[in-house]
This record gives sequence, C-alpha cells and structure tokens, in this order.
Amino acid sequence: MLAFLLMANTVHADTTPTPPPARDLQAVMKDMGATYKALAAQTKDSTQTAAAIAGAAKLNGFVAEAATFYPDQLALLPADQQRVQQLQYLRAILNLRLATIDLEEALTAGNAQGVQDALAKLAQMRSGGHDQFKQD
Repeated sequence: MLAFLLMANTVHADTTPTPPPARDLQAVMKDMGATYKALAAQTKDSTQTAAAIAGAAKLNGFVAEAATFYPDQLALLPADQQRVQQLQYLRAILNLRLATIDLEEALTAGNAQGVQDALAKLAQMRSGGHDQFKQD
C-alpha cells in the first residue's frame, strides 16, 4: 500500500504542468521578429507553404500576446499623454493583428500576390511601430 501511495504521488508530480516562464514585451517582440524573418524566407519557397501557414498562425499568437503589454516608456509619460499613447499602441497592435490574419489567409488560399502585399504591409508596420514605441 505504501508503494502505491508513493507511486501515486510521483505520477501526480510528473503530470502537474509547470507554469510558463514570465515574459515581457521585449521577449514577445523578439519572438515576433524571428518568426517574421523565418516566415518571409518560407514564403519564397513553394515547398514551405505548410510551414509558412504555421508560422503565420504563430506570428498571430505573438501579436495577440503583445496586446497584453504596454511599452515600458509609456509609464514615464504624464497620465493624460500616457493613456493616449496606450490607445495608440493598442490600435497599432490591432492593425498588426489584422495584417497577420491577412497574411495567414493569403497563404492558406495560395494567393501569392496577397502574401507579398501582406508581408510588405507587415514590414511597414514594424518599422512604424518601432519608430513610435521602441526604446533605444
């Protein structure tokens, strides 16, 4: 009986999920950047379509995660400016999310021109977002 109880505790301990490590916006953005680069390369190779679709879905997940944070530098602004900048950040993330959905949709539909348009839009948005919100 004692052996059974010890084994039961071991099984329970092994199946208890460990919480994911704490993340911050910088980590999420780093993952987004790496995923975007891989995705851009995959879209140039017609044998990588399935990987590109999975990459677009992964990118979309990172964008959703980024919406749960605000850039740190916004906390340094006066309260009235802070909220305006927070709302602008959320709008930028929403637009980024829509663009990643467009990309995934174009990949899934096999729309090569749509894929290129979506990638160009994402690149433009990335640059603009970094200009406005990224700390140096």
